[in-house]
Amino acid sequence: MHRSGTSLIAGILHRLGCELGKPLLMGAKDNPRGHYENKRFLNINNQMLIKNGGHWRNPPEFPSPTIHLASSMREFLRGFRGLERAAFKDPRLCFTFPFWANMIDENSDRIKVIRTFRPPLLIAKSLKARNRIPINKGLALAERYEAAAEKHTKNYDRIFVRFDDLFKGIRRLSAIEEICDFLGINIRNESGWNKKFYSVYAFIDPDLRHHKEGS
Repeated sequence: MHRSGTSLIAGILHRLGCELGKPLLMGAKDNPRGHYENKRFLNINNQMLIKNGGHWRNPPEFPSPTIHLASSMREFLRGFRGLERAAFKDPRLCFTFPFWANMIDENSDRIKVIRTFRPPLLIAKSLKARNRIPINKGLALAERYEAAAEKHTKNYDRIFVRFDDLFKGIRRLSAIEEICDFLGINIRNESGWNKKFYSVYAFIDPDLRHHKEGS
């Protein structure tokens, strides 16, 4: 879901060595560290919603790719063949995931899903601040994205990362370790943490979290 911490997770994956492809969407005032979204991937997902009569603020219930978009999806994925790890991030993936998953591999064991969790009210507050979406509509939108994500990923290997845990001392360590264990990425060496860990830890900036749990 938009404003749920997906950019932070994608930035972490990037620093852990997961290939995101190029070009990436640049940062903005509301997300200065970057969105870590592949522009081509985002455009395909966006077009899939539009071609099915919707957009990110009003996503269609059952979007499906046109023949042209399906061809673009296959071409996009060819650029990631042979890589040990690749990661794809776009909140619209909550709705388009089944089509990408089928193209990546019929064997779902190759696909790992990291779901973010942030209280819906905080998502709605963030959407209001960025997009002027009323709180009630933001809550309804968050519910739709969550329902779609749950439906489409429940049969895949997945973990849930609580957004706020990434800003809370020992919980931050646990969340980073959980992500790395899930992906089979080593972040330790003989003397303790390795460079990947310190890169991830330094990337997480608590000052960029404007809406906090309990606030």
